[in-house]
Order: sequence, then C-alpha cells, then structure tokens
Amino acid sequence: MADSAAARKRLLERLHFAPGADWRVVLDRVRFGCERDPSRILVGVPGLVPLPPKRVRPYRHHGFQPYAQLQWWRDERSGMTLLVESERTKHWLRWPFRLTFIADDGTGLLPTQLFSVLEVLPQFYLLMAEISFDFAGQLTRREIQQRVLFGKARPTKSDARVDRWGNRNIRTELPNPVQSDIGAS
Repeated sequence: MADSAAARKRLLERLHFAPGADWRVVLDRVRFGCERDPSRILVGVPGLVPLPPKRVRPYRHHGFQPYAQLQWWRDERSGMTLLVESERTKHWLRWPFRLTFIADDGTGLLPTQLFSVLEVLPQFYLLMAEISFDFAGQLTRREIQQRVLFGKARPTKSDARVDRWGNRNIRTELPNPVQSDIGAS
C-alpha cells in the first residue's frame, strides 16, 4: 500500500499536479448539441439567470453563421456563462440546439456547474471540450517550451508575437508573452 501511495505522489509531481506546482489544467469551454429546446428546462436550474434572447443579424463580411438566435445565461455564483444557440440557418446542421459553457477565468468550469445543467437535459452530445493551461508566476517562453508538449504538436515557424505549435493538419498559436495572471492553487 505504501508503494502505491509513493508511486501516486511521484506521478503527480511529474505531471505538475502536486502541491506547489507552477501550473494547472482547467476546463475552459465545453459545447454540447441537443435535439430538444433546453430553455424551459434551464429555468429550473438553481443559480442560472437568463438574459433576453437576441437575434443574430447576418453580416456582409462575416462568414458562416450557424444559428440565428442566441440566449445567454449567467451563473449567479460565479462568472460562468452559458450560451444557447437555436434556429439553425442551414438544414444540414445536425443539432437544432447548441449549448456552450464558458468558464470563469479564475476557477475554470467547475463540475457542479456543468453537472447541474447536464443532469436535467434529456439527451445531449458532447461536441467540443477546450482546456487551458494556467501558469503561476512569471514563466518565460523558453521555460514553457521546455516543460510542455501539447499532444502530437511540434513547434513550427514562430515570430516574436506568437508561438506556433501544430502538425500538418492543425496549427495552434500561443500568444507571447504568455498570460500568467491566474495563479495555480
């Protein structure tokens, strides 16, 4: 039993999740698709406050707009917001309704916030999950490049403003200087 506890502690230290780590992983944004209108159901979720729905006017110079109506919900207990998109603009879009949870910058998306909504939805499908890496203190670009490898991404041609990571299909940009205003806990 002592060996497994020591192995767990060593693993957490190597992954920088140990107490005193200088970074943390936070769930930043999650998107779900659903087939039934969630607006009536969301009224019963404690802490969620609806804002008036808004119609999206098409812009001439903007590209594709998948939904014509937006309704924002805000969580009274934190800075989390929830966006419900409805009224598909194209018949071939799979989901009549799309829900996007946007986390509070200080805490990230908390499981209680996410599950309080997902428990009341009759059927939903995960479409996208976005995580962020929050760094504490003043880490330099070089320190981050030495410590972090994002999946199969490799450094690509970068400039003074942006670090670019990616592979032949996907490019990711990391602004420079890296924002380090959120402390790890």
